[in-house]
Amino acid sequence: MEAIVPLEKSTDSYKFLEVPEEIWIKNIEIRTESGDSINHEITYNNITKTQIITLMFSQPLTDSTLNIELDLMDIIQKKDEIFFFEWWYASEEEEYHTAVVTLPQGEELLELKYITPEKAEEGDRVTVFCKGKSGPKDDFRFQIAFSSAGRYYIGLAEKYQEEERYDPAIFYYRRAKSIYGQFNLYRPDGAALLAELQNRIFAMQKIQADSTFKEGLAALDQKDFETAKPLFEKAQNLYNILKDTERESKCREMINECERLKGLKEADRVLEQGKEQYRNYGYLEAEKTFVQAKNMFEELGDAEKVSECEEWLQKCNDIYETVLMAILGILVISLTLRQRFRE
Repeated sequence: MEAIVPLEKSTDSYKFLEVPEEIWIKNIEIRTESGDSINHEITYNNITKTQIITLMFSQPLTDSTLNIELDLMDIIQKKDEIFFFEWWYASEEEEYHTAVVTLPQGEELLELKYITPEKAEEGDRVTVFCKGKSGPKDDFRFQIAFSSAGRYYIGLAEKYQEEERYDPAIFYYRRAKSIYGQFNLYRPDGAALLAELQNRIFAMQKIQADSTFKEGLAALDQKDFETAKPLFEKAQNLYNILKDTERESKCREMINECERLKGLKEADRVLEQGKEQYRNYGYLEAEKTFVQAKNMFEELGDAEKVSECEEWLQKCNDIYETVLMAILGILVISLTLRQRFRE
């Protein structure tokens, strides 16, 4: 941080500057406009709770300015993944200031509040130049928001996108968009950056939806309804987000088809169970099972299978009739023989 302090002509051999206690100073260097170094001493005032910088002069002052360069500690706050650096300076007399803030390497300037910077230079490290004044009515104040998280998340997202791992790629693009979206971005292409991130998310959701839909079709071709249905449901949700009503409707059709085919598979299982019971002479159990299978096929609208169930039910009835006729025949013969014995 660099502060420029105007000094009026004076014969005093010292001058005092006060700095709030919240601002911890180290590595201070003070020099005149001509470049001469000024001796100084820093003390703490327990009454006013301020740090006192005492400037000591070896000769009377002419109208001049002092350049004060200092490093500041413990005034950077971190919220989530964003760092905030805020500086303010108050004075009873009008004073002019120049602040030069260099961000740590890899950090990105997100927003500058309370003051319009003279310029911001980018290279390995971002440097921000601010000018302003303080006085009885105004403080010299500014706040800088910076972070490396946005760039880091975009890098991760691009890596996962190249690997066609779309879930984590979308997740990290959204994280980056969330960070940039919190601020009135200092960079001139801020709006374009947010739009680009949203377009990338949209494009990957489209790829992801189409890919998931194809996976569902492949599972359906293999009669793997348990796998196919959740894939179509996932694709449906993605198309809903994309507002693609046509593809969303197609997914709904395939979900219904999965449920129908799954129902047919279960109904076929019940029908085969009835056939097995019939072959093992369990005609009463078989009849109940065929009725159950028939009802299932009727709900699914499979007329051909309903007809097959009815044929098996008829076979059961034929067995009953045959058995009944045999029993009646035995009774007739028994009664006839009994009558003859009586004669």
